[in-house]
Amino acid sequence: MREWMTALFELGVAASLTALVVLALSLLLKPLSKKYSYLLWLAVFVRAVCPFSYTSPFSVFRLFS
Repeated sequence: MREWMTALFELGVAASLTALVVLALSLLLKPLSKKYSYLLWLAVFVRAVCPFSYTSPFSVFRLFS
């Protein structure tokens, strides 16, 4: 049970950080069409729903581990 809750917490944190990045990017991309904004929010949705991810040497989470 504890592993499940930890995984759920980590997914929530990852989705929250992704949402913050999307909010910052949406301010920069405001003059562009709404299509790009929807695509950015699709990334947040996928990050919140999918329980897997890939590793990257440029990840924000490497700073916290």
